[in-house]
Amino acid sequence: MVEMILWTTDFVIRWIGRMAKKHGGIVHTQGEGPAMDWGQALSYGRYGPDWIKIMERDKIKDPDMEAVKIAKKWESGELPEWMYFPSAQQEKKP
Repeated sequence: MVEMILWTTDFVIRWIGRMAKKHGGIVHTQGEGPAMDWGQALSYGRYGPDWIKIMERDKIKDPDMEAVKIAKKWESGELPEWMYFPSAQQEKKP
């Protein structure tokens, strides 16, 4: 169990770096909440808009395999509709 937690945590830490390099460090939601970093966005994607309450209530501190599946999906380019990157959009404008 401890080895799995260490593996998932290590994966997510490296994933955050890759996603930040590719898309920037800030993730925005389409009118559903504040801007967040990739770790927070993964929690949002895993647990929904009330992710903070759920994680506090259930004492969740580490990513699980479902979070890793979501991270891999996002890294492959399947980003959720609620996610956008205004800084990336501005860079594309002439």
